Amino acid sequence: MASRGQLAASADGEAPGSARELSEFSRAVRRKDREGKPSRANGRATRAAVREKAIDLFYQYGYRSASLRTLAEQVGLQAGSLYNHITNKQELLFHLLKEIMEEVLERTYKRVRKEDSPLIQLHEFVETHLEFHTTRLKEIFIGNSELRNLEPDNYKVIVAQRREYFDVIHGIVRSGVEQKLFHVGDAKTAARVIIGMLNSVSAWYKIGGGGVSQRELIDTYLTMIFRALGAARTVSESPMASAPAARPSLNPSTSKRRKTRSASRKA
Repeated sequence: MASRGQLAASADGEAPGSARELSEFSRAVRRKDREGKPSRANGRATRAAVREKAIDLFYQYGYRSASLRTLAEQVGLQAGSLYNHITNKQELLFHLLKEIMEEVLERTYKRVRKEDSPLIQLHEFVETHLEFHTTRLKEIFIGNSELRNLEPDNYKVIVAQRREYFDVIHGIVRSGVEQKLFHVGDAKTAARVIIGMLNSVSAWYKIGGGGVSQRELIDTYLTMIFRALGAARTVSESPMASAPAARPSLNPSTSKRRKTRSASRKA
């Protein structure tokens, strides 16, 4: 029977002689076996690149017309190597939509949960929503247009996330109505109207396309939404609010003017 050293032929056809040569040869074989398999660091970078290019392709061609072969080429991979990073196109779409909603929920909870007043919570919700929806236009477009292409189980997961997001604004409005800060007949209907207004922005807003700036847009939406709810734009303006009167204005431009006047007086 041939020895292990005899079976392990070197690159030029000769068997390695010493134990050191065998060890070096074994390491070389293991390196060769790992060729094409991404390291942990490279794997993360490649997955990030796959996600970025997938967003571009889904946005430009739509889910059904987007080609995984084209995706692999744009990332710099062989078509077969792409499957080291994704399972299939359906899973790619699902994880993309799921990650979008996870990020939206995380950002919203981070800003809303630290506040007690429904007035400030509403301000934070609207601002967070518009900041995300006016800077991540491609992802939002895909989330709205490609939801129908999810398989049933995946669809249920994303719909549940969206329902959770709606429950946040519904809870804010309901709390405001209970505290007589908002004056509407039905809190759920009002919350649906607000979500509809906010979601529509991604259909027409373009970054750097002229017209209003993001800040002006947010202020306009805040004014319209607060007025629709019959609410004061500042905590101190509301007689029912328990927050201190010194609380900053919910209107960023008003707050900025106050700071400017204060600085002028000190000077």
